[in-house]
Amino acid sequence: MSKFLDQIKQVEAERERKRLKNKPPQPAPVTRAPQENNDALTPDSQTLTQESPTVIAKNAASTNNDTARPEKEQSNITPALTKAPARQAVGFMVGLIGLSLCLAALAAVFYQEHAKLITTAKAYSIAIENLEKDMSRVKTTLLEDEDKTSGIELKVQTLNSEIDKLSQVANGMATQISALESAKDNQQTTIEALLKEKDGFMNKIAALQAGLESLKETNNKKGQ
Repeated sequence: MSKFLDQIKQVEAERERKRLKNKPPQPAPVTRAPQENNDALTPDSQTLTQESPTVIAKNAASTNNDTARPEKEQSNITPALTKAPARQAVGFMVGLIGLSLCLAALAAVFYQEHAKLITTAKAYSIAIENLEKDMSRVKTTLLEDEDKTSGIELKVQTLNSEIDKLSQVANGMATQISALESAKDNQQTTIEALLKEKDGFMNKIAALQAGLESLKETNNKKGQ
């Protein structure tokens, strides 16, 4: 589960990095020098009459540039503001894609766990079948040779030990199935199949135990 959380964090970090990378630069604030008192800077009438036409033209051009500068900066800001909704849409789509990938990864892991459980169940079913064959061999040996009672008892003990191990495995499978039931409600059909297999295992174990009890009774009767 931690791997999926790490993937979600990576997607969120990538979205934040792209958002900061595509963020439009903020325009620098336009500052103007405070206008000083024109009366203090106004030359007398004699000085104005002495300024050349070139100086007057330069002053006029400087005034026009100061007036046009805010409009130019405003035209640079407007395209950047119109791109903001598009970037938000792209970020939203990236988030949806990341969420979809995380959900797909979760589903893949869940199905892998189901496949492992089914494989394990089949393996234990084969083991139980082998034990049943061993039981049949033990019965045949018991009927053919009464002098091998001690060996049969050892085999019975071995079978009891194997049955205990299978019981522990069945309990573990029941715990795993309970965890799957709490995690995924939409996999109810598969869980029910696993429960049926678990019940089948328990029935086979009960049959094996009954067979062992029958062997013990037969042993005791022949010993008497």
